[in-house]
Amino acid sequence: MRRATEERGMALRIKHGFILKEIAGEYYAIPVDESYESFGAMIALNETGAFLWQELETECSVSALQEALVKKYGIEDALAGKAVQGFLDSLREKSLLEGEAR
Repeated sequence: MRRATEERGMALRIKHGFILKEIAGEYYAIPVDESYESFGAMIALNETGAFLWQELETECSVSALQEALVKKYGIEDALAGKAVQGFLDSLREKSLLEGEAR
């Protein structure tokens, strides 16, 4: 849980070189430009993942992501926190997340 606490004061964003597209009702993060050469694949996202991806297209904190999920879906704060952290962990594993200390 240390990472989530540290990130609350960080401006996080999606790494440059990816776009989000909806194709036939499904959401995909697609690498473009030089990102395609290094990444080489699309990433399928569910509706929640697509929403968080859009939020992360501009700098955003973990707490702001969590608040956005609570507001959009009317879920409990703890559940939103778990969803956000799981999504960020997935992005981190794929090296798709950038962050700066605020």
